[in-house]
Amino acid sequence: MRNPIVPAALAACLLLVSVPPAAAQRRAALVPPGEAVPVPLLEAEGGPVGRAVAPLVGKAPVLAVYWRPGDPLSEEALVRAAAMVQEVTTRLHFFPVAVLAARQSPGAVRARLRAMGMSGFPALVDGGQFARIVGVRSIPSFVLLDAGGVLRVVGGSDITQVGPGSVSIAEAMARAAAGKPVPTLGALPTRQVFRLLRKKLPPLAGTRLDGKTWVKLTDFVDGRHWVLVVFWSPICPHCVKMLPELRLWLETHPREDLRVVDISRGDAPALQKGARDFIAGYPFEHVLDVDRQIARGLRVHETPALFLVAPDGTVKAVQAGGSVDIKGWLATELPRAKATSGEAASR
Repeated sequence: MRNPIVPAALAACLLLVSVPPAAAQRRAALVPPGEAVPVPLLEAEGGPVGRAVAPLVGKAPVLAVYWRPGDPLSEEALVRAAAMVQEVTTRLHFFPVAVLAARQSPGAVRARLRAMGMSGFPALVDGGQFARIVGVRSIPSFVLLDAGGVLRVVGGSDITQVGPGSVSIAEAMARAAAGKPVPTLGALPTRQVFRLLRKKLPPLAGTRLDGKTWVKLTDFVDGRHWVLVVFWSPICPHCVKMLPELRLWLETHPREDLRVVDISRGDAPALQKGARDFIAGYPFEHVLDVDRQIARGLRVHETPALFLVAPDGTVKAVQAGGSVDIKGWLATELPRAKATSGEAASR
């Protein structure tokens, strides 16, 4: 994994600040997405992170990931981003930027980076200065500057999150590293569904399509199969488009170690009928969320929402929203699972 050009002595000096002041986080960004970040501004007001980034602005693309030691969601986002940087490019400069919680010491940053196999990166900590310039307001957040120093992305919950034009943060990063034009994804929201990452699938209950037979989501976790949980709504046009694509993908990429559970919004008779009419013939396990308890428990605020659950019940990957690239997402995440015997024989 390639190190950003930051001397070791400078990296040590960057551990002088801690929690970003709340006021700094609430102010409007000094540089909105789509505009170039001025180097003098970084040097004068960007704090230690700004001074580390400034020498690269206008010369090479930069990806910074805001995280907090001990926070599972942001640590997962950081590790996944670092892995993609390693796979995709050697031209992009990658900066983990920590935000310390109360009573956390700078030493926690070094310790966690070592534990995550990222000790080669500088232990940057932001006190709110750089965050204010680019508009970071949550943890995790991604900040992408293209080779021209233009701010293209700020925010988001995961490197695979999709923005305007169906372009993900990862795709924008790859384009920047390849010297290709990068669209401005803008300020991306934090998606609450990503807070399920690394956690056990909760034992939330819904009914079968009959609206009477109750079943828990954890009933589908058997220790042998991966489980793809798909939350959708019959009145969601993105869902109605995505589900046939999912079905076709599964038919052309059969897996013995994967089962699919679709959960339809079903808190009204019309929704239940719409779900039965649309999904009954699909080779999935069907569940109706008749009282919205599943949606609340999974923190679903937009559909479709997909959760890839490991055989032990741990949520390993999440994706959500109308721009979900179902084929690309599954191709990225499912190689971790075992292939079918037919696939193995054909290799």
